[in-house]
Amino acid sequence: FYRIIDSVIDMQNDFGFIKLSRKAFSGELWALKRTFSDWEAWIDLIQYARFEPNVGSHNVGVASIELRRGQLVGSIRFLAQRWSWGEKKVRVFLSYLRKNNMVTTETVNGHTVITLLNYSKYNDSCEDTPNDTQKDTDNALLLKELSESMTQLRAQLRTQQEFIENLGHSKGTNKKKEKNNKISPNGDTKDGDPDGSPMFPHDGSNQAFQTLVKWMATHTPYCSDPSHWSHGMSQQEFESLTGRYGFEPNQVAKTIAEIENRKDLRKKYTNLYLTTLNWLKRSQHD
Repeated sequence: FYRIIDSVIDMQNDFGFIKLSRKAFSGELWALKRTFSDWEAWIDLIQYARFEPNVGSHNVGVASIELRRGQLVGSIRFLAQRWSWGEKKVRVFLSYLRKNNMVTTETVNGHTVITLLNYSKYNDSCEDTPNDTQKDTDNALLLKELSESMTQLRAQLRTQQEFIENLGHSKGTNKKKEKNNKISPNGDTKDGDPDGSPMFPHDGSNQAFQTLVKWMATHTPYCSDPSHWSHGMSQQEFESLTGRYGFEPNQVAKTIAEIENRKDLRKKYTNLYLTTLNWLKRSQHD
């Protein structure tokens, strides 16, 4: 077992942690009656030692012993029973740990207190520290902000739904105007700026994008419905497709129409912009 323990010492240049819940040590697998290996005994000392940074009391019979972080009460007899070892083997094991500056032992009120040296090396990380209480508070605030954002998003989606419904209503009263707009969006249209929406936000400066929004409301009702997407397409994202990636506006419209017609696939997508981008890239290689 000395080679196993030596490997622990040689890990000083290794980085990273395996995140393991302490609840794992109260599960059936860990509690299974067995003879512990040397490695299991060492891990057991680490997980059994006091984790909290403040000093706390540990009651052993009628005695009360104060323990600091990285300390535990563990007599030879107790550890022998816990690990299903003989007492001699426990003494040899603890002697080896002391020799290699991994633990110290002392007698307090007639009981053996084991102190794990460099305890923080085995426990401190960005994911598991004594400051987890503050992290939990931060997480709670983050969840609250996310909840508020979801409420705002639902309100925006309702507004978008009303926008789409109004477009559908306008279709019956402005048939002639819609007929003139029945084109693959290329920036040619000249009928005013469409209203902005959470699904298709824009600043009114890109005629091609405005045309796309109107065209989709008429020709691709599924893709225009915000209830089908967690994220639509902004003017900036549209300009990224036509600028950064070099696709023509009519290519974007054609691809959205293809998504609209694939009833067997479209329901599995949640982001209209990313779906359109991926389909456009794929068409380049077909």
